[in-house]
Amino acid sequence: MRIDEETSRPSRPAVRVSVDPDDQIIRLSLTYSTAAVTCFSVLVIVGLAYVMGRHSGRGPLPLLAERTTEELQADKPHAEVMEVSREPINAPITPDVTPIKPTTRPQNWNDPRPPQTLVVDDQKRTVGLNYVIVQSYPDEKDAQAARDLLNKHGMLCTVEPAPANWSHSQWKMYSVIGIKGFDKIRNSPDFDRYVASISAVSNEFAGKSRFKRFEPVAYKWREAK
Repeated sequence: MRIDEETSRPSRPAVRVSVDPDDQIIRLSLTYSTAAVTCFSVLVIVGLAYVMGRHSGRGPLPLLAERTTEELQADKPHAEVMEVSREPINAPITPDVTPIKPTTRPQNWNDPRPPQTLVVDDQKRTVGLNYVIVQSYPDEKDAQAARDLLNKHGMLCTVEPAPANWSHSQWKMYSVIGIKGFDKIRNSPDFDRYVASISAVSNEFAGKSRFKRFEPVAYKWREAK
């Protein structure tokens, strides 16, 4: 039986690699079919890389309309766009709001304000309130003259015997006492203005006499014993 040489020949590998360590050479051997497939694959890869590089290098394209301005101007006008719908539109009802008139005087809420002082005008005087003893005199006529002058200037006061523990018990003194009572005297602008008004009349009454000069002092009123 005859055996064909081509069928009996052993198959060769598509790729052969030989290494020569003496000459430091690596030899690569390809068959014709393997070389052709490899070249074709390289060409395909290079072509794809070129196409992808072109697309990625352009950057984002601007958004353009499908039709140019000249094409839109050449179209016929559409009259229906001018037709306004005649259907009633229910407008929202806004409630009537009365505008608040701004105050002419600005309010500064951060400004510290002292508490209001309770002021009582009563000739009978209230126990616990502070009254001003303008001055005490041994002569009742001097006390009455000081009282009349203060009353003339609108600072009402009376002449009373000196309150308890105000002067020496052996001295008979007559005190000029205002009828305006204050629940507090510290940090009280009302009390400070009242005392300043009394002191302003002192020079008119006393002149050069130091003895008659007013020396207003606060006194907390006590029950009479």
